[in-house]
Amino acid sequence: MVGRAAGFAVDGAAGEKDVKSDDSRGAGMNGAGLLKDLKKQVTALEDDLRERSESVEEFRARLESEYARAREGKRTAATYGAWRDERVTQAAAAWVLGCVFVRFCEDNGLIEWPWLAGPGERLRDAEERHEAFFREKPHLNNRDWLIEAFQHLSDANETAAGLFDRRHNPLWELTPSYEAASELLAFWRRRGADGEILYDFTDEEWDTRFLGDLYQDLSEHARKTYALLQTPEFVEEFILDLTLEPAIEEFGLNPEGGLRTIDPACGSGHFLLGIFARLVEKWRAAEPGTDEWVVVRRALDSVHGCDKNPFAASIARFRLLVAAMRAAGRGGWSRRRRSRSMWRWGFAAAWARGCGYPDGSGHAVRSGGGRGRDGVPVRDGGRGGVRVAGGFAGAGVVPRCGGEPSVHHGEG
Repeated sequence: MVGRAAGFAVDGAAGEKDVKSDDSRGAGMNGAGLLKDLKKQVTALEDDLRERSESVEEFRARLESEYARAREGKRTAATYGAWRDERVTQAAAAWVLGCVFVRFCEDNGLIEWPWLAGPGERLRDAEERHEAFFREKPHLNNRDWLIEAFQHLSDANETAAGLFDRRHNPLWELTPSYEAASELLAFWRRRGADGEILYDFTDEEWDTRFLGDLYQDLSEHARKTYALLQTPEFVEEFILDLTLEPAIEEFGLNPEGGLRTIDPACGSGHFLLGIFARLVEKWRAAEPGTDEWVVVRRALDSVHGCDKNPFAASIARFRLLVAAMRAAGRGGWSRRRRSRSMWRWGFAAAWARGCGYPDGSGHAVRSGGGRGRDGVPVRDGGRGGVRVAGGFAGAGVVPRCGGEPSVHHGEG
């Protein structure tokens, strides 16, 4: 189906060009079409970032220095080209996923203003804000606008800021050219044949399972490198029946030190969300009068995950955060669903402070360890580290007691 791109010409990209879609409508979510189009965006960004890793002196020098340290520290045996290509792929995927996170949040009212696009008048609002940005800062470009969008989501709450942590998110290692950033922004503003935005993320249920498909197939290079495959739902349920349920039956929901589970290869977070959902229901059944925020916080206290693949950890972190807000909304503010977005994000800050983080940093949904931008392993003072011991182990899910929650990536 042929549609039109957004009327406002994105700098460096055509403002009126035909686009093809597998969907006959502009509005709504066509998961297969989205995945197909985003794979093209990742490939285009990989080509751009690979070229910039050689042509931009800052990037080239830093990557060569990091590679030398990684070789010296015996953290890699790959050639420089293979090692560099892995960094390029992770950075490209991070830029695309960052946009997906913003799009989901702006379409579902989790941030107050549209930045990239939106259905109906919100697309025009995003374009007008875009124009105003350049009137105030004419020396900047569309790459800076994308970064502004990421920063706006980060500023909504400290927990959301973990999605764009400069110590761990690969998008800060390599930035796209002005032209590539413009094409990425133009992609989100494409319209279908009916004049509506091509990909509308609005969903009353806040369902994020489509991110599992992105995790598995977004990058061909990453899929082969990490052997990415989603766990089928029936397998997830079967394993949790054999691990989590016996642990709760023996130790209860609140054993000494607290109930703790970890998925040491969490991927896009299917197990984490499954554990979280079960624990929320069990706490509700055990204490029907307890405030929803308290129930959600208790469930989150028991959920941990890690993955070697950085963008897998980002997806899992985002999905868990959305699931937590959705669960809290069933009771505490379901009738105020369209209330101010900052109030919604306030749940996450309240939970983080309740866990003993007065600044609301929320280690449950940010990286608790992994590789820093200089290639050296980074640890957050031991918090959220992976320490598997005791409890019931089974196929990547380990229930145990004690500790704070985390979702992070590391070199493995």
